Formats: sequence, structure tokens, C-alpha cells
Amino acid sequence: NNGPSDILLLRYLENGSPDSIFGNNGVVVSNLGNLKESATGLALQPDGDIVIAGIQKVNEDGDYQYILGRYLENGSLDNSFGVGGIVETGWGGLWDSLVAIQPNGEILLAGRHAVGTLSYGVARYDGNGDLDLAFGDNGLALMDMGGTDGSVPGLVLQGEGKIVLGGGSDDVFAAVRFDSSGVIDAAFGNAGVATSSVGFLAFPNELLYSTDGKLKVAGSALSPEFDLDIAVVGFNPDGSLDEGFGEGGLVITDL
Repeated sequence: NNGPSDILLLRYLENGSPDSIFGNNGVVVSNLGNLKESATGLALQPDGDIVIAGIQKVNEDGDYQYILGRYLENGSLDNSFGVGGIVETGWGGLWDSLVAIQPNGEILLAGRHAVGTLSYGVARYDGNGDLDLAFGDNGLALMDMGGTDGSVPGLVLQGEGKIVLGGGSDDVFAAVRFDSSGVIDAAFGNAGVATSSVGFLAFPNELLYSTDGKLKVAGSALSPEFDLDIAVVGFNPDGSLDEGFGEGGLVITDL
């Protein structure tokens, strides 16, 4: 779709019917005035407010930036957050918008940062939508993964405030861990990065975190014979491959 697009939220009751007290009979449409907008991340705050993460196209050259939005329980934008309920980052070369709420109420915005080479990026904001300049490098933490293509579809929170992003590129599924201050956790994997080859081409879709601290990066993989398979890689809490999972940490299911 090359035309304009807006952000859409729907809320349903437990029986599957629209929640009439949310927006217009369960539907909220937000037009932020840009050429194209989309939201792919959503998190709930303990008070019931809804935080979305997305991207917006800012010019005809195809440049995008990250956005955060916060909605009240009734579906209206929270004017106490950012400007009119919206925070715009101004960072370019972005995709894969993800959001998570830390136990102290701070908000993490994460995804792919591709200016020059591919990086996994995460930014932190306080409850008002102000960037936490003490986090990472003036609010943004990056891990340069090299190359120019890939995706970052997973974000999970671990103990002690640690942050893990999951993704992949080329033939590799990967996980990257930052500490609570936005510094790469060198004790995880190889200097903060855990990787495993899954075949000819990798298409990661999800990052999962279990109560035992282990991680799973899941998605699909294209074999050299161009067969598309389901692929799951298991990592131990320290980023090493979970040798007890599948064959050497990898499960491939032929479709």
C-alpha cells in the first residue's frame, strides 16, 4: 500500500464483541498528519494505559522515524505524554518498532536502526515521554551488527534490568543483550551477541524468554534448495547455544 495510512487500535470484550467504551464502539483511528503511519508494537501499563510503538513516513524521499503513542483506557490520546500523546524520535533508517514497559514505568522503544550498517537499537523514555539521556548514548543504545539488511522482531526484559533484542540477517538468528544502563553486556554470548546459523536465509519472527532464563529465537529459514522451513534456536542465559535443545541448539521443521 503506497497511499496514506493511519494507526488503528481495536479493543474487544472477553466474548469477542467490540468494547463500546473504547474509542468509537471499540475502534480508535489516529491520523498524526504524516504521509504514512503504522504501529507494530503494543504494551499495557499497570494503570491500564496503552503504549504503542510505530513508524511514520516524514517525506516523499521515503525517510521514516520512530513514534510512541499513549492512549487512556477510553481510547483517547494521553495529552500528558509527549506532545498531544505522541513522541517522535527523529531517528532515521528505522523499522521493526517494539515497545516494553519496565517495572519502574520507564518505556523501551526498540527495533532496527539501519543508517550505513544494520544495528539493533533500543531507546528509553520516562513516564512523560521524555528521553532518558542517561541511557546508552543520549538515550539510544546501539549494537552494530554489520551488513545492511535484517530485522529485529523481538524484545524481552530479563532480571536486573537487562534488555534482550532478537533478530537476524543473512543465514543467522541472533540475540543482543544490553545492561540496565544501555551498555552492551559483554558477558552475554560473544561480546554481547549470540548467533546461530539456520540455513541459507533467515527470517526471524519472535523472541521468547522462559522462566529458567533461556531464550528462543523463532522464525523461518530458506534452505539452499529454496525450501521454507520453521526454525527455532535456543540460547542459554549466558548467550551460549542450548545444546540440549534440538540438535546443538537448533530445531528445523520441514514444511
